[in-house]
Amino acid sequence: MRADAFRVQKDNQPMRGFPLRPLYRVISHLSLQRKVFLSYVVLILVPMAILTWFSYHRSAEVVRRQTMQSAEQVFDEAARQLDALADKAIGALNTVSLDGQINAILATDADRYDIPSQLTDYNRMTPFLQNIEKSQGVYRVRLYLDDRFVFSDDGARLSPLSRLAGEDWYARMNASGASAYWFVPRRDAGAVAVVSVARTVWSLVDFTKPVGVARVDIPLADVERIVTEAQLTASSYVLLRSDESGETVAASRPDAGSAAGAEGGDAAGAAGGSELASGDGGGANRQMLLRSVAIPGTSWSLVSHVSLKEALRPLTDLRNRMIVMMLVITALSYVVAYFYSRLSTIRIKRLSSRMRLVQNGDLPVVMTVGGKDEIGELTESFNFMVRRMDGLVQEKFRMGKELKNAELRTLQAQINPHLLYNSLDTINCLAIEHQVPDISRMVLSLTRFYKLGLSQGKELVPLRAELQHIRAYIGIMNMRYEEAIELIVEVPPELQTCLVPRTILQPIVENAVLHGIMETERKRGSISISAAKRDSGSYLLQIGDDGKGIPPGELAGLLKRPVSADSEAEGGFGLRNVNDRLQLTFGEEYGLSIHSEEERGTTVSLRLPIGASAA
Repeated sequence: MRADAFRVQKDNQPMRGFPLRPLYRVISHLSLQRKVFLSYVVLILVPMAILTWFSYHRSAEVVRRQTMQSAEQVFDEAARQLDALADKAIGALNTVSLDGQINAILATDADRYDIPSQLTDYNRMTPFLQNIEKSQGVYRVRLYLDDRFVFSDDGARLSPLSRLAGEDWYARMNASGASAYWFVPRRDAGAVAVVSVARTVWSLVDFTKPVGVARVDIPLADVERIVTEAQLTASSYVLLRSDESGETVAASRPDAGSAAGAEGGDAAGAAGGSELASGDGGGANRQMLLRSVAIPGTSWSLVSHVSLKEALRPLTDLRNRMIVMMLVITALSYVVAYFYSRLSTIRIKRLSSRMRLVQNGDLPVVMTVGGKDEIGELTESFNFMVRRMDGLVQEKFRMGKELKNAELRTLQAQINPHLLYNSLDTINCLAIEHQVPDISRMVLSLTRFYKLGLSQGKELVPLRAELQHIRAYIGIMNMRYEEAIELIVEVPPELQTCLVPRTILQPIVENAVLHGIMETERKRGSISISAAKRDSGSYLLQIGDDGKGIPPGELAGLLKRPVSADSEAEGGFGLRNVNDRLQLTFGEEYGLSIHSEEERGTTVSLRLPIGASAA
């Protein structure tokens, strides 16, 4: 068997038994552009679908709960208002039926009641009834009294007892024996529709002797207004009904009575509370929130039927909007993924075609570098390779020298941040493969730390980048020391754009961690970074810790001590290096100063220029 055939078989062995082998084969034969396109579509749509689903269900729960609470609040407010209205009517009824003067007038024997006295009593009685109406806020207070009284029928508030003979409500009141009987009287033409409460007035001298009937009217419109305002949605309804006869006293809709019958349900089961039930036809689409409460002091109950489908209509609108938004995002993500995958792979395709030309022997095929990313570096390497190959062919007599230069350049090209990044990425993959998440997290933090520290070779970087570099460093230290370090950054945004030398803060923070916080007994502490303008041309950047502090004897000569292994171990070399770099970059007027107190911590202050550039 040939060696190359053996290699092919050996390379395919790891796929044996792989459950997604057919899918792997399909993906492996796709072009790079399609792979990138599909990966972006999946990475956009799957999280978006999950987020949409989660958001909808969370919103649905919130809307449902708020709707139920709103329905109960509106219903309870209507019941409270009806209770207050009934209290006013009962109060007026008690006032007129228990008043001593009124009772004495009604109990007077008509045969011995002379007309002047009757007129005098009438003139006192009428204002009294009017005052009750005003004070209690009711529409009308009526008295039914002995027909023989001259003032027994004034056409407004006083009526003869004989007129009650044909009234159904009077017969029902006597039959019920209620102390206060509520009813809806027959409405005369042109009269105001009212709801009334009445009772028999008994003599205060002889409690077995009836002397008249007191009645208090309240406008039916007031009751209907309260009931109508309790209607939550257009399809729901609220009604006030008589527990005695089952008749509807007032309703929020003209068809409320028939609608209640059509729903096939009654709120009697929910008396004194609420329940969720299905109307005619059943199912979630016909669910009704039923509530019923008895109005104290009356024989009436307030009943509410709320259609959950109608009440939750905003939720349906929200779902439809989210679906439309999802479709729009899907279309946009498709377009963006297509163009991005095309832009991401077009240079690779061009490079591949040029490589085929080189493979066929056409060496002078230098490409234009279209960017500074990995593809750009690969293009530069390809151009370099082509130029070197062409030079080697044309200048064979200089092959030795050019070969050495090529090897040197190759080594230099390899010693760059991307070699480090690729190595760290390989370690991360191995950590994930072997299920060591701590190593993976450490490698990712280290990668971010070096990327921020290298800063694409720039000597001056924004202060914002340095702060990100410090956050990455503290993240690594917290992995090592079990979250022992708290970093507090308070730097105004306008100062974060100022330029500073690259990695200028890291040695200071490292000293704070290793020689400050970690040398305390608690092995824990915090580091604060703050900045403030000092004058129009400079600002002060301070790095403080609550560590061990520096003894006064060492602090005095810390920045002046000569470079040595001992000083470097104690952190002096790093601080002196920072001070030298600042002065070389910006001038002698800039640099750092140190303030420290033993067992309380150290503060390093850096004076830096605003809008800095190299001196």
